[in-house]
Amino acid sequence: MLSRLTSLSALLFPILWFGCGGKSTDSCPAPCTENATQCLGNQKQTCARDANQCLVFGAASNCQTGQTCSNNACVDVCTLDVNRTACANASAKAASCCGGTETAKTGDELCHSYVAQGQDPATKCATLAAMSCSDLHTSEANAGRCCCPGNQACDYTAALACAQRCNRSSDCTTDTTRPACAPAIATVSGTVAIIGPYICLPDDGSDGHGCNTTFCSGTAAYHCATDSRSNQFCTTYCTGDATCGNAGTACCNVARFGTPACGLCGRP
Repeated sequence: MLSRLTSLSALLFPILWFGCGGKSTDSCPAPCTENATQCLGNQKQTCARDANQCLVFGAASNCQTGQTCSNNACVDVCTLDVNRTACANASAKAASCCGGTETAKTGDELCHSYVAQGQDPATKCATLAAMSCSDLHTSEANAGRCCCPGNQACDYTAALACAQRCNRSSDCTTDTTRPACAPAIATVSGTVAIIGPYICLPDDGSDGHGCNTTFCSGTAAYHCATDSRSNQFCTTYCTGDATCGNAGTACCNVARFGTPACGLCGRP
């Protein structure tokens, strides 16, 4: 009889202890809440039952590209205070230094552009915010982009130097080396053409420059024409807008002694 009880005990013991085919939950560590999440560094863990039916946080997994784990959830990295503040400052610097010629990206746009390039937005934005306007102008100019503050625009005949915008020569008194007011020129689809706006330029007779006190002395195709505001500048003759080389911007609307010449559309 004792032998039979011993055998029955041996049979029931594992059933009572292991229950329905698994380890007793009495031996599980303190359980987490099912489906709850937590951060492990920049990764996320989710609470689920393991092979022993214990509720535990599983292996950490990466968040989606452009996200990181914060406050127990995957979030857009650009919503983090460190990135949001740095990139807002960078946007403000770009607007201050280049707002006359470029539309500055918002802080959020800057942040996401750096994320798309696989770069750390906090570091990149902090670097941009710390740049001087002079350094930012040089950086943009080296990339072929015009960066000038409000009321200025680039002089493409002088390595993208910033020049004051103007309506007439009387506006150009601040910089004595740029006393003439004329529409900016640049290379458009392989041809030098007027691109605007009107900026203060040297009055030296060079292509696109003023010719108030001198003759045009650059390329033979350039002649001294006058617009309706009495601005005189070196430009090319034309037979219609299409011959001015920059449709919609350069128009055949100024003249030299009655001969049509190219000017800036809407600003004869």
